[in-house]
Amino acid sequence: MELTDKAVKEIEKLRNNIVILNADRETLCETMNRVEYKMQKYYRKDINNIMDRIYKAETKIECIQAESISTSERNSLSKEAWDSDFIVIERDKSLGMVNTTTTKIGFSKVLKQYVRVRLVRYSGFMSNVKGCASLANKREMNSFEIISKEEYDSIIAKNERKDSTSFYGYGEKILPIKA
Repeated sequence: MELTDKAVKEIEKLRNNIVILNADRETLCETMNRVEYKMQKYYRKDINNIMDRIYKAETKIECIQAESISTSERNSLSKEAWDSDFIVIERDKSLGMVNTTTTKIGFSKVLKQYVRVRLVRYSGFMSNVKGCASLANKREMNSFEIISKEEYDSIIAKNERKDSTSFYGYGEKILPIKA
């Protein structure tokens, strides 16, 4: 899939930001070399902060290129998948950290194509786990895949939804799709 227009604009903006940050880093390095040793630690801290911001921007660029959609389009697709009438074809419930993992299919108005989306909703139990409290009761889109109209129609024609549970073991049932 080719990059969308929004993704291209976002990548250009991030690259321009990286160029500016690199220039700031160079000036700080030159200034650091001219000051006393005791003052250099403050410049090192600023340089490290700039390097972290550069790394985050480069990572964001890699994610956008891998998914070929911008961050705002990804957020819109996630919201659309959670809130619209996408059809659930697979659901996995567990008692532990992740409450439900759901796979849905449908026509995305954001991408204007048929998609298969994997969604994750974390349970409230995460609030008791050190370092994971921010994930409690959160929902997010794990991944998405563009599918063809024929593949969408064949999945709907099967009329099967797979429900898996892993409370005290592993159980799996095949149910009809609820329209």
